[in-house]
Amino acid sequence: MNKYIINGKELPIPSFFVISNLGGGGSDKYRETVYMDLYKNIPTLYNYYYLKYPGFAQKWLRNIEKFNTFGDFVAYVRKDMIETEQYICNAHKPLDVECNKTLYLLDSGARSFINNLAKTHIKDGSSKGVFSRLFEEIPTYYDFADRYKFDMVVGFDIGGKYTFKDGEAQNPLLVSLNEELRNHGKEINKEILIETIRYLKSKEYYPKVLATVHGKNPQEYKEYVEMILMLEKEYDYKFWGFALGGIASSKNIDDLWFSGVKPSKAISNSIVANYATQIVKKSVGDRPIHALGAGGINNIIPLFLSGATSFDSQSPGRRAYDGSGENALHVSNPESKGSYSKYLIGIHDSNLNPINEEYSFDYNKLNSIENTVSLCDCPGCEMVDSINDIRKLYSSKNKKKKEEFYYARQICNAHAIWQHVKLCELCSKNNTYDKIMKFIGNESFANIIDSIYNAKYNDV
Repeated sequence: MNKYIINGKELPIPSFFVISNLGGGGSDKYRETVYMDLYKNIPTLYNYYYLKYPGFAQKWLRNIEKFNTFGDFVAYVRKDMIETEQYICNAHKPLDVECNKTLYLLDSGARSFINNLAKTHIKDGSSKGVFSRLFEEIPTYYDFADRYKFDMVVGFDIGGKYTFKDGEAQNPLLVSLNEELRNHGKEINKEILIETIRYLKSKEYYPKVLATVHGKNPQEYKEYVEMILMLEKEYDYKFWGFALGGIASSKNIDDLWFSGVKPSKAISNSIVANYATQIVKKSVGDRPIHALGAGGINNIIPLFLSGATSFDSQSPGRRAYDGSGENALHVSNPESKGSYSKYLIGIHDSNLNPINEEYSFDYNKLNSIENTVSLCDCPGCEMVDSINDIRKLYSSKNKKKKEEFYYARQICNAHAIWQHVKLCELCSKNNTYDKIMKFIGNESFANIIDSIYNAKYNDV
């Protein structure tokens, strides 16, 4: 089998999901919706927390109840962004996109829920109000996914990494709550899983549900997936597949993940993700496995070979949206030390023919890339003839042509995403390590994949 059929839509094995957090971001996230024709119908992940409590895009999200499907809603938002707000470059002639043909995955963003609830419900150091309110959100989340016909949904949970941002570490109540989550996270997630199963068994449910797996170390990861399988048996319910959480970064990771291995910093993230995939695959067999946040360019091939069937990653967007518009005017100066968007030097065209074999397969600042770098023939790169054309659009930010600047960043984003998609296609057409490696013409990239794939682990 090389694909799943979900609600009449094809999901190739493996697949890369675009992350489009409408509601959680402004300028560039708006343009992802506007320029959907550059992404066509690549599967897309949305964050429930941002859709329910948007920091941006409230104008559109307050009208979501008027629509029968999330695809219908996205089509409405895109049309209004283009026609009313004119968030579009004059050089781009938008093509129609059949939004209901896109396969949509919904993630809860539960960590954001917890931190938000903590700020409003913790009284006198007590977390009871937070957890009570959190459990009330479980059916609301699943109802939302069902109501708007999301095709897949990541199981609600409290996450596996309890970290702070935006000064939250200075709030003693949040610190106390996170300590409680750290100490009792597995027990809380178990109760959430039970509530989830009870809810899903009570009705006909449209989306396919992925049970989320967590663990601070390999042994905990193994125990966690075994707990899910035990609950399935106990409650006579079977999740469609599994989502691997907490494996996108090796920052502050337990050293037990590297038992028997002394990895370089460059591949340590990949080794954690690869090992977690192997652990879950060994327990669940041929069921779908989605690697949350771990679909970077170095991970797709080894994770697929270890059993993952789909991935997502914020890297393309983060790199494309790096950089300050204040520096845009100097983007043609390779000596400029300013902050710039990054372009992923591609290694495959649409037919998987190798390109740019002499360059590293990596993100590079837009001002530092040689104009001799070959563009691929993805929908983004087809909008321009050279790297210099992207730089010309990018430099317009300081000429009061901000839409050209945003357009340049969308071209960089779309191109990087298509390179991830091409890696998935490479895996799909050549499903063994030896076959895949024959098609990788880029030596430096091949060496990285080899290092990750051949890393040895002690069995947990």
